[in-house]
Formats: sequence, structure tokens, C-alpha cells
Amino acid sequence: MALRICSAYRTMSTDAVLVIAGLIPVHLAAEKKRELYVKAEINDEVKKQQRQGTYQKWQEEWDTSDNRKLIHNVEDWTSRKHGDVDYYITQFLSGHGVFMDFLHRIKKIPNGNCMYCDEIDDAEHTLFCCPRWENGRSALLSKTSEIWGKVGAFMKEIIIEKVKDEKARNAEVS
Repeated sequence: MALRICSAYRTMSTDAVLVIAGLIPVHLAAEKKRELYVKAEINDEVKKQQRQGTYQKWQEEWDTSDNRKLIHNVEDWTSRKHGDVDYYITQFLSGHGVFMDFLHRIKKIPNGNCMYCDEIDDAEHTLFCCPRWENGRSALLSKTSEIWGKVGAFMKEIIIEKVKDEKARNAEVS
């Protein structure tokens, strides 16, 4: 279900998929239910404390994950009231997709350097640093309303362009 919520590939790690989809891992949800079951009195305060404890454990697991790219605080991310995720946003949040560092790690290409500026190309570099996307970044930073839709559209535009450019680069090599 989590894969479908965030349109992720099945090769993506479970911890990344669950965080992006906003679904508490089964082992933590089961532990939460068990602890609530053994409590003599369950009220809103007990539930709130239990929820905070679950998020704390989830955050500790996430902090040790290799997939911690653009989402740093699990509770903030999963509690947000805006912003659906889609295939393109999931690629950025997970670091999977047309990022040369990722493609290099899975041995699809010989190095992980950006095709536009020769820095290591990962999601953070592409979104925040790469000069190829400077105009789009500047336009986003100058606006505050409807920012999520614009960020998502920008991520989509980048992935589509990078796929096209990678195909062209591969065609030149062949």
C-alpha cells in the first residue's frame, strides 16, 4: 500500500517508502497497540504520550537510515496538512531516479557526477545547488503562496528533463 501511496518503485527501501507515504512502520504500530492494551486507563493524555513515544522511536530509526535525504523530521513530515506526493516528488525525497550518484551506486553509469556542472549529483544537489535549475529555484523562492504545488511541478520538470538529457547522453555514447 505504501508503494502505491507515493508511487515508488518496489526496489525502494521500506523505511523510505513508509516515511514518504506517512505510514507508521508495522512493528512500531503493533508496539503502540500492545502498550495501550496493557494500560489500565486510556485517555487522551495517554494516547498523546504514546503517539509521541512512537514518533520518537520512528525518528531514531530514520536518523540511522541511509535514505534520510530531504525529510529530516518524521513527525513534521507525516503530520503536514498539505502536499500530496507523486512519482516525481518521491524520486527527490528518496534520492532514487535520474540522479547520477544513485545511478552510479546501482552500477548503471561509470560515475556520479552531475551532467550539468560536474559536482556529485544527488537530490539535494539537483534541487538546491545545480546551476542548471537556478532560474526555477529563484522563481520558487520569490513566491510564498501555493508553494507546494510549485515545488512539486518543479521537481517533475527536473526529472523529466534529466531523463531526456540522460537518454540523449546515452545515445551519444552508443
